[in-house]
Amino acid sequence: MNSQNIWGVGAPVGIPEGEFSTNFTETGTTGNYSVTNWTALSISQSGGATMPGAAYWKRNTLGYSQGAYWGETTPISSSSQANGVAIFDSDFMDNGGTPNAFGTGTSPSPHKGELISPRIDLSGYTDTPLAVKFYSHFRNFQTSVLGVSFSSDDGATWRTPVDYRSLTSGTPTQEFVTVLLPASSTQGVANLSQCRIKFIFDGDYYFAIIDDVTVLDGTNLSTTDFDVSEKEITLYPNPSKDLIQISNLVTNENYSILNILSEAVKKGVISDNQKIDISKFENGIYFIKFENGKTLKFIKN
Repeated sequence: MNSQNIWGVGAPVGIPEGEFSTNFTETGTTGNYSVTNWTALSISQSGGATMPGAAYWKRNTLGYSQGAYWGETTPISSSSQANGVAIFDSDFMDNGGTPNAFGTGTSPSPHKGELISPRIDLSGYTDTPLAVKFYSHFRNFQTSVLGVSFSSDDGATWRTPVDYRSLTSGTPTQEFVTVLLPASSTQGVANLSQCRIKFIFDGDYYFAIIDDVTVLDGTNLSTTDFDVSEKEITLYPNPSKDLIQISNLVTNENYSILNILSEAVKKGVISDNQKIDISKFENGIYFIKFENGKTLKFIKN
């Protein structure tokens, strides 16, 4: 089989669900997932001060963010956009679409929400590599996780999320992304009749949009294209007064360091485990943004 589509867009089953053609079920209770519909699960808002809050992925037919700091009203270019897309509109949920109205929306940021698929029957695919393909459009700010995870037991337990930002050409690019799930997802698992996938947004601004989701047999996909997603890029020490070190970079990366006003204070190219001198920075909060879309926050003291 050559990357056979199992469920979702282009597959024999799950096309309406993969195209987000029906409304989501909203809940704040972990494990309370719909059998037939996508479930939007709110985890927390206001930096964890409120749980579960109202941090929901939403289905909409607009195809763009309604936040105060996006401003674009052109829908994404996915083939089934008119049927609906899934969006975690962090910007809009925080400010209600009003500039400078921070924290006045339906779900003040930082917040965390998950979007859990209906049950997916993957019987017969034990020990088979699986991948999730979907159309992606996101704008990244201070987001710790933008990922995909897999469950083989109806959502009772989940595999380690794969952060898909490192598999894209950056932000705010629109493109199809194919995420190879960890081998342990199906390895030795005899009963795959109640599987689920979920999308995760954990952080602060701006938005993530997905559409046209497919679960596929990844047997013939090259694993070298996906290994970067298995390790999170890390920064330490944090806080720091003189040097920060970046680890788990697969290739050399262009970076920019931004201050709290989003002004670039330093740019360069960095390799894995290389240190960056921040000794001349003023004390405060900074963000290092990589070309692959990953952004990390650190404090200079």
